[in-house]
Amino acid sequence: MKINSDINVLGSLPDWNLIQVFLSEDMISIKEKGGIHTYTAIKTDKSVMRFEKAIKATFLSFKNSNSESIFLSVIKANAISNEVLFLGRVIPNNRTFV
Repeated sequence: MKINSDINVLGSLPDWNLIQVFLSEDMISIKEKGGIHTYTAIKTDKSVMRFEKAIKATFLSFKNSNSESIFLSVIKANAISNEVLFLGRVIPNNRTFV
């Protein structure tokens, strides 16, 4: 069994704002708008990329198109807290919890 350590990476995320940033934009558009450091105080690009990978693997991996559609509409409506978002996406996308 491959161990998914994304939960450890996300647990050390100092700036939960990055979740919303990476759910709505990709690194190319972020760089065009002045770089990731306009969104966060995380100092190194390597750290930001590690968080980006964990965020995308955890929050943007769906079992089907219906769950993706529901999730993205909730995100766009800003109708969910980061904590609920975290639990709702980590548990189904990380085999450590199954």
